[in-house]
Amino acid sequence: MIVEDHSPVDIFFIFSRQRCHFLDGRAILNFQTALELFACIMLTPTYILEMVGVYRYKDSGPAEMATCILFKGRTLASLGHNGSTACLVALTIDRYWKIVHPVHHRKHYRPWMLYVGLFMPWLNGAATYLLPALGTSGIVNGTCIAAGFWPSKVMAKVRRFFLNKLSFC
Repeated sequence: MIVEDHSPVDIFFIFSRQRCHFLDGRAILNFQTALELFACIMLTPTYILEMVGVYRYKDSGPAEMATCILFKGRTLASLGHNGSTACLVALTIDRYWKIVHPVHHRKHYRPWMLYVGLFMPWLNGAATYLLPALGTSGIVNGTCIAAGFWPSKVMAKVRRFFLNKLSFC
């Protein structure tokens, strides 16, 4: 994992009122690195809880369901990983726009576009894995089944389509 030396300076310029055009790509890259680090860190409790034996559920209360969805289902790690992939897509689009259409970029680029580019990967990570996991996970006979209960066969087909055809990974 590579972390740039200028990250604190970049974060200062991003959230201050000063204009600094060189930060756009580096800010997105720093957030991509942070999301990937978040994904790696969120895998650690999953494996620790697995080794300790916490994944033996006695009932399906709120604490057990939260543990099942967030850790056993690897939802938090997937949120970070999917967001990291979306950051790379945003960085690619930004670079393409700057290199192929430089005049258009200079005329039409606004600072709010950077904030949208930093927010959308988090939203993408939550929308692609966290929200479906909340509605489709459950505990049956003391075992966590993550993303195993789909309300209809059509929704299961849509899930398979998106996982197989539209997955970036």
